[in-house]
Amino acid sequence: MRVTNSPASRKRRMRTLKAAKGFRLKRSKLYRYAADALDHGRQYAFRDRKTKKRNYRTLWQARINAATRASGITYSRFMEGLKAAKCTLDRKVLADLAATDSAAFGELIKLAQGALKNKPAATSRSKPEFFYERAPCEGRPFSFEACMAAPSRAATKKFLFNRSFLAQVNF
Repeated sequence: MRVTNSPASRKRRMRTLKAAKGFRLKRSKLYRYAADALDHGRQYAFRDRKTKKRNYRTLWQARINAATRASGITYSRFMEGLKAAKCTLDRKVLADLAATDSAAFGELIKLAQGALKNKPAATSRSKPEFFYERAPCEGRPFSFEACMAAPSRAATKKFLFNRSFLAQVNF
């Protein structure tokens, strides 16, 4: 006699159909389609649990940015000032304060601005002598001298592109 283990199989199938309750048409009635629908749904749920965190962080940043710009400071400078002041409030709390308690948020802005004033200035960046890219023929760092030493068409084009790029960037 063939043993099918039907009580366990039935229990597994009924558990699947119960989990698929609320799905439309045969996705809630037939085991084969219900199992597929549940697999897809669980994949979407896993993915979107990560996406939800991303979306909330973006929302909090937008709220903080709107409140800080109303006070005359940018979001990035505000966060830099809070970090310099060793303030450990996260973005969720900051966004809530920005939306509900403008007086407390104003104090945080003053704290960040004070920390920025006391923060030592960063060293100024000077114009680099050469780019750390390989010249097509020599294999040494790319510079004007390398371009002139190997006047291949590709090297000259690369140098002119980098020079025009430097003209647009302020160092």
